Amino acid sequence: MSWESRFTKGNKYKASTLGRNTAVMICTSTLILFWLHFVIGTAIEKPVPTFEAFRPIGIRVTMPHVDGLTEFFLWGNINVPLEGQDLGSIQLKTYEQTDGQWVIEDMSVKLNPGDTIYYTFFVNINNEVHRYERQQYTVEALVQRVERVQLSTYEDTCLNDVIALKFIEDGMAIIRKGQDGEEKETIVSTRPVAITIEKGRIEFGKSGSKKC
Repeated sequence: MSWESRFTKGNKYKASTLGRNTAVMICTSTLILFWLHFVIGTAIEKPVPTFEAFRPIGIRVTMPHVDGLTEFFLWGNINVPLEGQDLGSIQLKTYEQTDGQWVIEDMSVKLNPGDTIYYTFFVNINNEVHRYERQQYTVEALVQRVERVQLSTYEDTCLNDVIALKFIEDGMAIIRKGQDGEEKETIVSTRPVAITIEKGRIEFGKSGSKKC
């Protein structure tokens, strides 16, 4: 066989090999791009829980609703990091949102300023569970717990011990002081036609003529 023949044959072999390698590289690159598109397309923004530590006792954790969210779980310890299979002394969960917020409470948890809650939380979004580990929150101050009571109507309603009144987007918020000194917030869903306020008492209804 002449050297020309050997050279031509070798080049054909190299060209064929190069073609196959190029095809494999293109196919691999396509798969990688498809995988990146899938991962980026399904990524969600990490939800951020908000903590409230109550005086004298209790804790509330709140997280805003996002589309597709159906469950919210939280496990935690006070001043002790979660390790291994430890579920923590605080175990909270909810399957329902309230007015665009996911709220979980434990009124048996005693906290002090400076305490750190080490926690893991889970959210189920579109039937996919997302787990966020090694989170922590340090209590800066204790706050008074505000109780929210939803009233469906303003008709013939009287409330005593009113200390503040404010209009909000979807109605009116009435702040009262209970017998135990704890502030209670009553949310009324629609605005009244008439309101009478006198010496810590509020009366409201269609005519404003209702007397307590």
